[in-house]
Amino acid sequence: MVLEQLEIAARATVAGSGARARSRSSGARGLSPSLINRSISDHALDECLDRRNRADNNGLESGAARQAGRTRGVNIARRYARSDPPTSGVRLPSPLNAAALILVSVFAVWFTVGIAFAGKEPSSETSILSAGPCGTRSKPPVRYKHVVWIVMENKGFSDIIGSPTAPYINILAKKCGVATNFNAESSPSLPNYIAMTSGSTQGISDDDDPSSHPLAVPTIFSQLRGNWRALEESMPSHCTLSDSGLYAVRHNPATYYTNIRQQCARNDVRLTYPLNLSAQFTFVTPNVCDDMHSCPNAPDPQTAKQIRNGDTWLSSFLPKVFASAQYRSGSTAVFLTWDEDGSHVPTLVIAPSTRPGTTSGAAFTHYSLLRTTEEALGIKTYLGGASSAKSMRSAFHM
Repeated sequence: MVLEQLEIAARATVAGSGARARSRSSGARGLSPSLINRSISDHALDECLDRRNRADNNGLESGAARQAGRTRGVNIARRYARSDPPTSGVRLPSPLNAAALILVSVFAVWFTVGIAFAGKEPSSETSILSAGPCGTRSKPPVRYKHVVWIVMENKGFSDIIGSPTAPYINILAKKCGVATNFNAESSPSLPNYIAMTSGSTQGISDDDDPSSHPLAVPTIFSQLRGNWRALEESMPSHCTLSDSGLYAVRHNPATYYTNIRQQCARNDVRLTYPLNLSAQFTFVTPNVCDDMHSCPNAPDPQTAKQIRNGDTWLSSFLPKVFASAQYRSGSTAVFLTWDEDGSHVPTLVIAPSTRPGTTSGAAFTHYSLLRTTEEALGIKTYLGGASSAKSMRSAFHM
C-alpha cells in the first residue's frame, strides 16, 4: 500500500513539475535534459516523502520488504521524471546543488521509511484486532461455515460490562455486539452447560461428574454428526471424564453425553496452538484460572483478580481466533458468554457483519444461543428450549 502511495504521488508531482517547467520562459536555457530531470525528481521525491508520511502503516512487513521499499521509493520518482521530457527555459540550481538535493532526498526517503517500520512487523492478529473484528462485511452469509463458543465462569453482567477490571472485553464489546438482557437457566455451573448444548438442564442441579449424569440425549454435538470440536485448556488427555488440576470436567459438556462417547474420544481435545477451528462448531473451555473461576492464584473472594485473569487470557486467545482463516473468510461467528452468576450474564456477539457498538435488550438465554447456532449452521430441528427461544441473528445482523 505504501509503495502504491509513493507511485501515485510521483505521477502527480512529476506531471505538475513538468507543467510548471514548461510554463517558464526565462532562466537556464541550454541546460542538459539530465540536470532538468534530476531537479524534477527532487520535487517528486519531496512530494513522495510528504505523502508517505501520511500513508497507511500496514505494509512492508519484513526487513527484506522494507529494503525493497526504500529502493523502489527512490526510483519511482526518477522513473516518472524521465518519462516527462523537459523543455528549455527552466530556472534550476547549479549542477552541484542539484546533485546534493538528490542525495538528501534519497536519504530522506530511506530514513523515513526505515524509521516508520523499524521493529514493526505487524502480524495478521494485530491488524485484525486494530481494525476490529466486526463491521467488515455488509451482509451476513445465509449459512455460516463455523461457529465458535467461548464459555467463561461465574461473573454477572455488571461485573464485566463497564468494568475497568476487564479492559479488553469492554473494548471488544464496543467494537462488536452485546446482549444486555441475557440470562442463565440455573445454578450451579453444570445445568447451564447441559442446557446450552442440549436444550434442557436434563433435571441436573449439581456439579457432579459424568459418572453421576450419563446422558443419552440429542445435542448440538449429535446434530452435527461428528463435525464439532471441543478445545479444553489443561485437559490431560482426550475426553477426560474427571477433574484434573486446572481442568474441570463440569465445564466440558460433551463428556456427559454417552451417545457421542466415541466422537468425544476423537473430538474433545486439549487446547493447543495453532488453533484448529475447521469444525462447524467449536466449544472452547479455558481452565479454571483463565475462565474467571476461583483458582489457586485467585481464590474467593478475589473477584477482581479472577476477572483480570480471564480478561488477560481472552486478550491473547481471541486475536488468534480473529486472525484464523475461518474468521477472515467472513463465514465464522463467535460467541463469548458466561455460565451463571445469579442470572444476568454478559454475552458478546462477534461476527464480520455485526455492526460495531450493537446492543440488544431483547430477552435472550443460553437456549437463544443454541437456537442461533443451529440456524447459523443450517440445522432445521431445534432442541428443547431452543425451539421456542428467540434467535439472536436479526438483532446482531448475522
